[in-house]
Amino acid sequence: MFLGFDLELTEMIHAQGEISLWSDLNDRKTNLTSGLNQRILAYQHFNIGIIRFARALPRIWHESLHFRGGIIHRSYELENQLFANGQSENYNINDIGLSIGFGIKFGVTKNQIVFGINLINRSDSHNSDKLITNFNIGISIGDLWFVKRRVKQ
Repeated sequence: MFLGFDLELTEMIHAQGEISLWSDLNDRKTNLTSGLNQRILAYQHFNIGIIRFARALPRIWHESLHFRGGIIHRSYELENQLFANGQSENYNINDIGLSIGFGIKFGVTKNQIVFGINLINRSDSHNSDKLITNFNIGISIGDLWFVKRRVKQ
């Protein structure tokens, strides 16, 4: 099951969120052939965030920036199969995180470069908590680079 929303609070500010629930309906009698010996039994994902979009025609430099922030929760239930005796054990992973970022518009065709950071606390059934830091850089190109041009006669 997947459900998402985008709520327009103002012309430039939106609240967005999604929830995703998934589970494996397999009878679990089949042995895995993967070298990892793991199978995902269930996955739950929830996130909510807020975005402030850049102005279409910025008058000052900071109006060409967009900002985003949000929180995320994910949980996985894995099954570890042990080859020695054919038994399996369940293994749970829970992620809780915070995401922030900003983007800079440039060019006349709404090109954009985006910087983001995710801070995630991961806990699981067997090990101590871990702090995962993920830094992202992305680029969106709106130019007409791939359009076949007509030859002028």
